[in-house]
Amino acid sequence: MKMMMFLLLSAAALMLSPAVAKAINRDSRENLQKIIDIARQYNGSATLHYFVEDLSALAVGCKDKFFCKAYAILNTTEHFRGTLEEVNLVRNLLQYILGTRANCTNVQKVNGDQETIPKLVTRLLHCATKVFRHGNGTSP
Repeated sequence: MKMMMFLLLSAAALMLSPAVAKAINRDSRENLQKIIDIARQYNGSATLHYFVEDLSALAVGCKDKFFCKAYAILNTTEHFRGTLEEVNLVRNLLQYILGTRANCTNVQKVNGDQETIPKLVTRLLHCATKVFRHGNGTSP
């Protein structure tokens, strides 16, 4: 009886722990895979001279806020979404965010630094690959 209670309390503690990976449903994994495939093949030469907000600080943890901010930037950047691969990248990023029910409210400017669009896509590739392989933590 004591062992059963210990196991139940341990399981409850693990479920409530912020370090526990958030489950990613099959559709969201498919969107991540598409993001990875597109980002790997992305030829950003046309956008090399256009700068956007640097997301290196958010990319460290690869949490929901990174994906939300990357979507907000890529979806509203005038010099992005000019090719089919860019449109598909943004569309799959949105579907991933919706599928995981990411909380994208109050995603503010990270810092005043800037990076090129291809650098942001490289960060997106890194985070999508990390989450695809290891899951995503909770959404702080």
